[in-house]
Amino acid sequence: MADAIFSNIRIERRVKQVVEKIIEKQSVVIHQLSASEAEQRSYYRLLHNPRLQTSQIISYLQADCGRQVEVGAHYLVFQDTTQPNFERNRRNISDQQQLGVIGDKQSLGFFLHPSLVVQADTGRCLGYSHVQVWSREAMAPDRKQRQYQKQPIEEKESYRWIQAAQASKQVLAKASALTIICDREGDISELFLQVPDNQTHLLVRS
Repeated sequence: MADAIFSNIRIERRVKQVVEKIIEKQSVVIHQLSASEAEQRSYYRLLHNPRLQTSQIISYLQADCGRQVEVGAHYLVFQDTTQPNFERNRRNISDQQQLGVIGDKQSLGFFLHPSLVVQADTGRCLGYSHVQVWSREAMAPDRKQRQYQKQPIEEKESYRWIQAAQASKQVLAKASALTIICDREGDISELFLQVPDNQTHLLVRS
């Protein structure tokens, strides 16, 4: 897996260790994951390593999820969007290039759209079949300025629901059935036109 995703085996091992600790501790706070100061420093070095990219972490999570798929099983895929808010820590963040504004159009942060996979009959969690990360520019045009209604779906943020579903279908290809579950933000006609098939079903809160 290191050859396909990471630049070297040490980074792969450390990422795997961090992911396992997050699952074990049910936390993403570094000092809560660490058994010692040395381990804590090693995690921070990993996160600051320029050779480690967000896309690599996502690919690792997808590969790990796909590896656990049982042939013929039914899986539930839960999609949702969250907005990590770093406004209180703005002064402490020296590199804000990957951040933007969130839904209130002023707080510093980014958007995260994960797809969590659970086996339908056992409740076993496989991890993530897809994760999308993006940010908005503070001075970005609003919906009216962009003529939002005339934009193709591929240029809208709502396209994330379709992207996540299609990516999940690829990762979970060995499954006999998928039920993709979205909240009302995912209630868009293009999702129903492009995603369902003999294997894939949609459950959307309207």
